[in-house]
Amino acid sequence: IELLFSFGVIPGRAIELGTQLFNYFAAKNGEVCYECGYYAFQTGWTYLFNLHLVHSVSNAKMWFDRSYRILSQVEINEVDQHAAYGHLLSHLSRVNLVMYEENKDPKLLEEAKMWAEKTIENAEKYLGRDTPFYSRLAVAYMQMGDVYIAAEEYEKALTYVEDAYGIMFSLFGEEDPDSLNVSSRKSTILYHLGRYSEAYALGVKNLEGYDKFCGKLNYLRFEQLVTTFKCCVKVGTPEQIQAMRENVLSIGEQLLSETSKQLQELKQL
Repeated sequence: IELLFSFGVIPGRAIELGTQLFNYFAAKNGEVCYECGYYAFQTGWTYLFNLHLVHSVSNAKMWFDRSYRILSQVEINEVDQHAAYGHLLSHLSRVNLVMYEENKDPKLLEEAKMWAEKTIENAEKYLGRDTPFYSRLAVAYMQMGDVYIAAEEYEKALTYVEDAYGIMFSLFGEEDPDSLNVSSRKSTILYHLGRYSEAYALGVKNLEGYDKFCGKLNYLRFEQLVTTFKCCVKVGTPEQIQAMRENVLSIGEQLLSETSKQLQELKQL
């Protein structure tokens, strides 16, 4: 129930349940146990996945730090535990990236890179092709790709994202939502590299995949739509640009608030 609620259904209730589970295992086994580390992470994950919650980023960081302090003291032997630990490492990187985007403190970017390196190290050592968690290696590579995107080192980002896509494609094919997520990252990187025609073609293909799985109002689809529109502005005909502008604004007005900075920027393109 905690896991179900955490996916935006009733995130406040998920946090309550995660905290209760943490306290239960702390009372039963002592705080330094795998279960406490796991539910500390899970509670932090819910905050980071639901950024509309009050103090979501600072609370996520607090729970992730607590989880890391615990799991660093716990002997981890099972592959599913290594996968959960790697998930924590990737989110320690991710929360630092979120904070970096807010204030551009270079120390946060370095912190994000350090955790991404630890994520890759853990995945390459424990989550290989012969495990049920091989896709987590792709997640690790994608996290490092995100770090390099934030650092505006796009060639390095492209290398990691292509490695991630190779794994996702080998496991799930090109139209799986996880493969689409990685391919969307590639489209964004190609845009920043000035490879607009490639980025546009890939974006159009990804949007077709998102439409099959997610519908028009999925936010990941919307992010790909925005990138594809920006490419269209660079390489499209006036008719294509106008049609896509109307589409982007129509979807954006349904997903974003009227005062959203992102929506205002879209109206200026």
